[in-house]
Parts: sequence; structure tokens; C-alpha cells
Amino acid sequence: MNLRRPDRLPPVPTTRLAHPEPVEGPLFILSRTKHPPEPAKGSRLATRHWPLLALVLAAALAVRLGVILSPLGWLEADEAVVGLMARHILEGDRPVFYWGQSYMGALEAYSVALAFALLGANTFTLKLVPALYSVGFVLLSYLLALRLFGRGPALLSALYLALPPTMLAVWSVKPRGGYAELLCLGQAALLLALALPAQRRQGWWSAGLGLVAGLAFWTNQLAVLYLVPIAAYLGLQVRQRLVLLLLPALLGFCLGAAPLIADNLSNDLASADALKGSAVTLAEVPGNVRGLWRLGLPVLVGLGQPTSDVDLWRADWPTRPAGNLLVALAADALLVAGLFPYRRTLWALVRGKGVEATGPALLVGLFGAAVVLLPFTRFAELVTEPRYALPLYTLVPLYAALAWRLRARRPLFLAALLVPLALNLSNLATADPWLGLPTTAGRSTPENRTELIAFLASQDLTRVYADYWLTYPLAFESQEQIVASVLSNGFNRFTPYAHLVHVAPRPAFVLVHGSREAEAFYARVQSVGARATIAQVSIYDVVHDLDPLDPLRP
Repeated sequence: MNLRRPDRLPPVPTTRLAHPEPVEGPLFILSRTKHPPEPAKGSRLATRHWPLLALVLAAALAVRLGVILSPLGWLEADEAVVGLMARHILEGDRPVFYWGQSYMGALEAYSVALAFALLGANTFTLKLVPALYSVGFVLLSYLLALRLFGRGPALLSALYLALPPTMLAVWSVKPRGGYAELLCLGQAALLLALALPAQRRQGWWSAGLGLVAGLAFWTNQLAVLYLVPIAAYLGLQVRQRLVLLLLPALLGFCLGAAPLIADNLSNDLASADALKGSAVTLAEVPGNVRGLWRLGLPVLVGLGQPTSDVDLWRADWPTRPAGNLLVALAADALLVAGLFPYRRTLWALVRGKGVEATGPALLVGLFGAAVVLLPFTRFAELVTEPRYALPLYTLVPLYAALAWRLRARRPLFLAALLVPLALNLSNLATADPWLGLPTTAGRSTPENRTELIAFLASQDLTRVYADYWLTYPLAFESQEQIVASVLSNGFNRFTPYAHLVHVAPRPAFVLVHGSREAEAFYARVQSVGARATIAQVSIYDVVHDLDPLDPLRP
């Protein structure tokens, strides 16, 4: 047989790619393959992946422990309230919300109660709880970035959040309204939302997502910044299955938010009334928008130190980089420019592309929800300490992925990596702890409060009136040996304390020596012709044995 070589060979069959047409996306992760490209097997990054992550998480915990043990971690009144709630939980109390209000759930207090039962009730343990939730946020941010962008960007994201700007570092250890818990739960909800469309048992995943979302919403109603983009994302991803998944999601949400729902059903929707009462008018919205971009965002990225007192902020802000308008505007421009490459993922989401092509759109949606919704809150009151904007740290993986793309250009890559970290560490090293404390408490510290507590106990003055910012630290640090009622700059969050002081026959008045509040009180004493004994203890005046007493009670 005469075998003749063919002139042309038949075409070699090829394997069909996961995405037959090019995926519209700006990053290497938005490729035609099903999963983000990973380093080659045996590469240094692949083999040292988990030890590097463990090292980063250890650094995250170390930074937060350092903050707790430094003056930046000094206890203030709103934190002490959580500690007192936890003590009462161990004694059988079951609060639903933060004391004195009908919103912001008590998850943080229950977590602290567990820690108190294991480690003892003290300030360190109190602040350790949000610190651990914050480290959980770093880990979940790593997993989120790993899913979207691969190991390199995931490690960069975790590293930045482990060595964070002052705002995140300080609020990572504040047991004050569940902010650290919100970041952790919100990140978990985002991960579940990204994973859900590819799962076989989507009903169970939907219920799990609803449970986490409900728990986050009970903890802090700022969870809406996560819920809005998640709902929009899944609505576009699952489309025809949305109705089937809605019921398990709602059931899970109701279970997670059960304390909030039950309390509102029995108290005429008290949470809704409280949140409605704190809403702003339309005339205030433009000012909130300016505050967000001029002050809030620069503080988040470390160009200014968060400040709780407006007078202190006015003195400090000009010394910070963002005190220069051009620096603040440049920071805003870079933040927006860093999101611009992801615009095509939004279009891919609308067109119904897969999770690999649209995942970053979920984070971009969170940014959009924040800049639209925050101006309609009381953000203007917090603009120099923008805790309402803390969920924006969720966007870090987007910027880490862009930085990772620069690794072929080593100088640019090193600049993108080292400059933000150097800025963060510099800010932490130079942060002034007094900027985060209220001025009405004077130079109150744990040390001089210990001296004050010892004096009050020795004189059998265990029922006192004091400024709000002294009231609850005194009660917590004395293990409620000293019970205090609010005299100025706030209201009584726990009415049993106020009652005990009100009926006490020999209460003391604790004032910061030389303060405006002290001057106002002494003017009242003179106006009623009262006599009193005054003892100066450290920075405090202790006024007791007043006669007459009743005209001077608040």
C-alpha cells in the first residue's frame, strides 16, 4: 500500500475556555480562566503562603495589643459601659441593645462577658475582645482578596490592615458600639455573597448569609452599607433563582436579628423611631458630603489623626498632612482613581457574567453605598472621627490588587507597598492620645482615677455625681464599688445607678479641678448658700457633706 503524507494536517482539537469571549476587566484576575492565576507550584510565595499569613496575623494582634497597653488604649466612658453591661450579663441580665438606647445591639457585651468569665473582668480583657474581632477582620479580608485576586494581593491586603492607619488601629480596640464586630461580620457576609452563586446547595448558603447579615444588622445598623450592595449583587448574579433564595435568606436574617425584631415588636418599633429621630435634614446633606471628602476620608487613610473634640481638632488639624487642602484632595483623587479600573466589572455584572468577572463590583458597590448613604446620617457630628465610615476599609483588596500589578516595575511596587505602611506606622508612633479623649474629663487617666477611687472608698463616699466621661469609668474600674450618676455632658444610660445616687443621703460631687463644669457647680453652691467640704485628689475636686443638698442635685 502506498501511504502518502497528506499535504495538510487536520486541526488539533482545543479545550474550550471557561469564558469563550474576553472578560471585560482591568486586572490579571479577570482572565479567561476559571480561577485567578496562582504562583507556579513550588514557588516561594506558594510554599511560604501560610507561614507568611500567620506572621501577618501575629503582627496584627501585636499592634492591637500595643495600642491597648499604650495611652491610646486608655478607657473612656462609652467603653466602660460595655464592660459594665458584660458584668451584669454574668449576673443574669440580658440586654438587647447598648444601655440607654434602642439600637446598636449587645453582641459586643455578650462577647466581653464570655471573655470576663474566662480571663477576669478588667480593662485589658474588655479591649481584647474587639481586638480579636479586628484580627478576624484582617483574616477575612485576606480570604476575600485571595478569592478575587490571588495570594499576592491577599497578603498585601492583610499586611496593610495588620499595620493600619491610626483610625483603624484605635477603633480596633474600642468596645464601643460593635464597630470591630461589624467589620468582621460584614466581611464574612461579603465572602458568603461571593461564594453563593457557585454553590450547589444555594438555599443553605443563602440562609447562612442571611444569618450573618441579620447578626450584623442587630449589632450595628451601619450594616446597611454591606446589605445594599450584597442585595444588588446577588440580584444580578442569581437572577432567575432570586425568588427561591429569598425565603431562606429572610429566615436566616430574622434569626440573626431576632433580638432586635422581638424588642421592636414589643416596644412599638423603638429602633425605627430612634433612627428616624437621628436623621438629618436635606439642608445638612451637602455639608456632610463636604465633610466626608474633606475630612473623613483623609482621616481614614492616615493623613489626619481622629479627634473626638472639635476644639482639639481645630488646633491639631493644621499640623497634619490633610490640613493642606491640596493634600486632602489628592488623597480623594487617588482613592477614586483606584476604583476606576474596576468600572468594567460593574458592566460585567449587569450583563450577567460569572463571579470571577464581577467580584470586584461588589466592593465598588459598597463604596457607592457609603458615599451615598453616609451624608444622610449624623456623620457631620463624627466627621473628625469618622467611625461611620469604617466599613470603607473593606475596599483595601481593590487597591492591593493594583499595587500587586506593579511588581514588574520594582521601584513603583516598593513605593506602593512601603509608603502607605510607613505613613501608618509614623501616625501611630506620633499619635496624641489626648486627641481621642473628651476635654470635660480633664487629664483623667487610669492612674489618677485609681487614686480617686481609693479616696472615695476610704471616706465612705460610694455614691457620687460626676461628668458623663468620669461616671462609667469610675463604676467599672471600682468594680461598681463606686456608683455614679451623670452630673454634666451626657445622660444616665443606666437608671438604677442614677436612682441609687439620688436617694443616697451623703453623695459626693466629683469635679475636674478648674474646669468649666466645676466653676458652674461652685456658682450654684454660692447661689443657694450651701456649705460643703472640698478635698482635692489629684486633678479632681471631691465635694461632699453639702448643706443644703437637694437644691444641688441634678
